[in-house]
Amino acid sequence: MNTNPHLISLEEATLLTHSYQNSVISLGQTISAKFDSSSISMLLSQPNCTGIRVYLGLNANNQITPVIVGI
Repeated sequence: MNTNPHLISLEEATLLTHSYQNSVISLGQTISAKFDSSSISMLLSQPNCTGIRVYLGLNANNQITPVIVGI
């Protein structure tokens, strides 16, 4: 049994992402982003960093873009 509320199955991830991608909200917006492992490792290696937080911002093209910070 999974006791970590942040972990979901591939099936649930597929359902959630397809629901967004097929909604009016996503029209013309970013539907995914890629972050390499070295970028995530750099964030997590900051002193006292215990996780990451994802904010949503707008890029120069007025598209939603994730902004990841160490917390």
